[in-house]
Amino acid sequence: MFKTVKICWLSFVLASFLFLFLSLNFGRQFLLPISVFTFSLLLLFFRFTVIVDEEWIEYSIGIGIVIGRYAITDVANCKVMDNLPPNKWFRHRYFKSFLFSGFNLIELHLKNGESHLLPTNAPHSLSRFISEMCRKSSTIKA
Repeated sequence: MFKTVKICWLSFVLASFLFLFLSLNFGRQFLLPISVFTFSLLLLFFRFTVIVDEEWIEYSIGIGIVIGRYAITDVANCKVMDNLPPNKWFRHRYFKSFLFSGFNLIELHLKNGESHLLPTNAPHSLSRFISEMCRKSSTIKA
């Protein structure tokens, strides 16, 4: 089993600025609701967790409200995306991953033609582990 957790430092910065902006503009009487709102947003987006075992690649965002899962048998290949050219930084597909990882991403290509980006701290070791699990699952089937 392989597990990696990526902390989204940008969410802490954005939550701090949001808290300061709202508290300065709305005053002290709204400080508690502003604090609860900001803390709730922070809980939703503060980390990105990827767990890979023999059968599944699972990810969750924050406290686990957003959860995704891919079967190892559905993965065609996996590659590391180290250096994105600057003209791709602000495309929606890459920008949402940048919020969590900077530019440490792996790209999963599924057998049905879809591709998905997963942010991670250790893209090379995660990619090797997923590729190894894919090879094991294909040799078990054959």
